[in-house]
Amino acid sequence: MATAARDLARKLDASLGADLKGKLLVDCSPANLSSASSFDFQQGCSAFSAELASEGVTMQPANSQQPAATVHLTLSSNFQGLLWIADVTQAAAHKLFFSVAVSPAAAPAPPAAPQLTLQKTLLLSSPDPILDAEILPAPSPGTSANLLILQPASISLFVQVNGAWQKQSDGEIDLGRPQPRDFRGRMQQGPNGMQALVNGITCDFAIAPNFWTSCKPADTPWAVSASFNMYSTVLPQLASQTSLFTFAARPEFQFESLTVFEPDTVTSSSGGFVPLIATLPDGRALLFEGSATPAASFTGWGSDIAALWSRNRQRWPILVTRDGDWTQPDAIQAFDIVEHQAVPVSAPLDFNGPITALWPEGENEALAVSRNLKTGLYEAYLLRATYAQ
Repeated sequence: MATAARDLARKLDASLGADLKGKLLVDCSPANLSSASSFDFQQGCSAFSAELASEGVTMQPANSQQPAATVHLTLSSNFQGLLWIADVTQAAAHKLFFSVAVSPAAAPAPPAAPQLTLQKTLLLSSPDPILDAEILPAPSPGTSANLLILQPASISLFVQVNGAWQKQSDGEIDLGRPQPRDFRGRMQQGPNGMQALVNGITCDFAIAPNFWTSCKPADTPWAVSASFNMYSTVLPQLASQTSLFTFAARPEFQFESLTVFEPDTVTSSSGGFVPLIATLPDGRALLFEGSATPAASFTGWGSDIAALWSRNRQRWPILVTRDGDWTQPDAIQAFDIVEHQAVPVSAPLDFNGPITALWPEGENEALAVSRNLKTGLYEAYLLRATYAQ
């Protein structure tokens, strides 16, 4: 581990310009998000600092008022072993350096049988982006269910006719200002009825007796869940003019997706918390457990995640997309978080294009939207999880 820390220091030194070599400030609170002991972690941190010094890099004292750049050191893990990460912050820019301490080779363990099976059912295809979808129960006995579709400029109601969804009515979303290309939208139950959140715009709407919408700029944090907003001290908000999430307590992070899980950790307003996992653009995901300091880090995940909620399970699996870009087919796989480690509990479920939206739905269900690379259409799927007996 110390060898990998020294390697990280050499990578950092090689990228520094002469103007920065004497103006670095190393964060005095490195983060250990791995299973390594405190002793081994401190040994690695010392090796990192010693190697920088041997390369001629001098550090500013901790009380320095204006360091040219700050280095934050983190020890995490990936499938290869322990992972050292140096995050160099200069003004508003971040630059990341990585070094892996490969674990000793071990005899491969037999693959575990999947604990759950994921299945998908196509709901609707559209040439325009689909941000969210929700199946509504039948309004009266003998009638079919309805389908709500949220898109960047409208909310539409579909009814089932001869087994196919047909649009019945819709309402306009007045965005009122230029929007980023990467839209994010979510429908939810609001204090006075249904709401849609679209990139910092809140739209109240109703579908009966007539379809209407009323939109205004949002002035509340992004609604993750009622219990999360009640217990958490770290409330996410959409960053201005983007579809990324931020936390006021950690302004250096901008997250692409987030989800909550493990409802059994919520105990009371005085001692409960709802864990949250948030993904970063560099392929990492961070676990927060009631504070702004990450409790664990996961690597190699895609940007979209969602929890599979169930009233009969103490731990909720996390649906995770594959690491890649929007030019590649995607897949969704379920993981359990056990003692701060991500354990796969399903086989990957493949799609014909990248996942553009992933949201929890009903019990043991989720909504996934994929952009088919062959047709160019956005396809909304209902995902169902079946647990092994």
